[in-house]
Amino acid sequence: MTAPEGSPVVARTTDLVDNQARRFSIGQGRAKVDGFVVRVNGKYFAYINRCKHMAMPLDLVENQFFTRTRKYIKCQSHGAMYLPESGKCVAGPCRGKALDPLPIRIEGEEILFAGFDDE
Repeated sequence: MTAPEGSPVVARTTDLVDNQARRFSIGQGRAKVDGFVVRVNGKYFAYINRCKHMAMPLDLVENQFFTRTRKYIKCQSHGAMYLPESGKCVAGPCRGKALDPLPIRIEGEEILFAGFDDE
């Protein structure tokens, strides 16, 4: 399914500075997806908010996704560390796996969920 006109806004570009993330939810019921958008070097990436080690949210405290140095996205429960640009786990119990990306697009100052491909 592709994103319909009026795609959900998941964040605003003005909400995030480099090496910062913001949680969002789209859909309802069984179709609900919890995700987060991250900004790195002026680029935006979005992922499902679920650790690849165990199906738990990465942020125990809302919107705290990064390590103290802000170099990695870190699962606050298990210590897995992910590269923000690719979602690849580089340390911890799920090394080599990757976060599930979510499609987004930028329109002006809005970061929009771009929908899922049918393929």
